[in-house]
Amino acid sequence: VLFRSLYNLDRNDSRWGKIDDEGVTFPDRLPLSGAALSHDSLYLLTGPGGLTLIVGKSLPIEVCQIVFGVDTLVNSMHAASVSILDGSDSYLNQIHTLIQELKNELGEYLEVRVVLRGEKEMNRVSYGLYDDRVK
Repeated sequence: VLFRSLYNLDRNDSRWGKIDDEGVTFPDRLPLSGAALSHDSLYLLTGPGGLTLIVGKSLPIEVCQIVFGVDTLVNSMHAASVSILDGSDSYLNQIHTLIQELKNELGEYLEVRVVLRGEKEMNRVSYGLYDDRVK
């Protein structure tokens, strides 16, 4: 599986996930590389298989609570069982706006799969990233 785009859903960057005259603003696109991932952020990966939300194992508790309603994601099974909450938080709204725009572009039927960095499911995702495929 070759992925299309990788975005860091940086909570401290309020520029993305907004609707303006030109449409929805996107976060900066990162290289499709495992080296672009840190353990304390959320990332959105797009590709032919859909949308994958990559969760760093050291994601701050506050961010985990806002996005998923839990303090932490324990393992890959736990990650697969959670979904992005609905709510009025501005960061949550940014995420929902971005995901809805991507669904409009790629297919409304797409579900967002949540994977935890460092777990088995993430290893499968890593094979689609350029540097990890070469190794």
